Amino acid sequence: MKSAFEYSDGFRDRHERDFLGFGKVITKSLDTNSGNSVYRQAVQEFAVDNYYASGNLVASYVTDASGNKFTETVNEYDTYSVTANKDSYSFAQKDVIYSARASAFVPLRYTAYK
Repeated sequence: MKSAFEYSDGFRDRHERDFLGFGKVITKSLDTNSGNSVYRQAVQEFAVDNYYASGNLVASYVTDASGNKFTETVNEYDTYSVTANKDSYSFAQKDVIYSARASAFVPLRYTAYK
């Protein structure tokens, strides 16, 4: 057995001038006894659509060579805008934060195992 990696959906934020990562990473397990055919693959999907949530694992699943899923995990996150006034902090839940001056907190809400 050996592993091969495939990366896709890379995203660069022009405003932040930063690479936010790859949206999908596939790790393929290759069967070396069968001419390096794919035995199974693990797929990880990441949030790369905005600076504050970048790198959060959105979904992961394992499939066989035919694409049949063995396991699947889906994560959902909340997004909060953080405002500071001296030593007092307040959090306001937002759907999406796009701001050059915002501070944000993006905690995991829940994980679903399918």
